[in-house]
Amino acid sequence: MTAALRGLVAGLVVAAVIAGCYRAARDRRVTGTCAGACAWYLDCKSSDDPAARDRCLAECPEVFGDETSLGEFEQLECKDAIEYVDGVAATTVHASRDRRR
Repeated sequence: MTAALRGLVAGLVVAAVIAGCYRAARDRRVTGTCAGACAWYLDCKSSDDPAARDRCLAECPEVFGDETSLGEFEQLECKDAIEYVDGVAATTVHASRDRRR
């Protein structure tokens, strides 16, 4: 493979990655609500367990006091959101969930 062709392929790969990251960040809607924060956390954990959602929604108002802090939580990377809720030891992150790669 020639150097020019390798450069072209590498450029296309970089463009695809950038486009995917842009789309993921653009599609992410920050709500500033417990429903949005819980949806983000559970999405990061790749969980659609109704019991976990109910537990999150019940505990959320005790942890977050206002719309601003909820919105800030929703903007965390998955790794950080999971660490905030579960603690440092629980770092199982669904890699495709992080907005910035």
